[in-house]
Amino acid sequence: MIKRFELILLFIVLSLGTPKAFGAGNAAHGKKLFSEHGCIGCHAVKASAPPMAGPNLAGITKKHKRKWLLEWLRHPNSMKKDPEIIKLKHKFPVSMPPQTLSAQDVDDILAYLKSAK
Repeated sequence: MIKRFELILLFIVLSLGTPKAFGAGNAAHGKKLFSEHGCIGCHAVKASAPPMAGPNLAGITKKHKRKWLLEWLRHPNSMKKDPEIIKLKHKFPVSMPPQTLSAQDVDDILAYLKSAK
């Protein structure tokens, strides 16, 4: 009985795969998406850039986990009660619009953000 449970559990774990790491996407495509979706209008990606309508995204992949960023980019309204979002709302009153991005698109954007110096 235990062996069967262990095999089922192993199957489930293996079928889920390993979580993607930052940088697993295509940075060049991410840069294109960043521009096409209008992100560049509110967000800078270089630490030395002047303030804009939204937070500077330099170093964002070091500050937050992929899952958090995936949720924020795809469904920002679902995160209104997140402590980090509440802090950002005080600094940047412009709301982050929901984006129609696939998980791969987000990985590409995150790869771009990680590569931007």
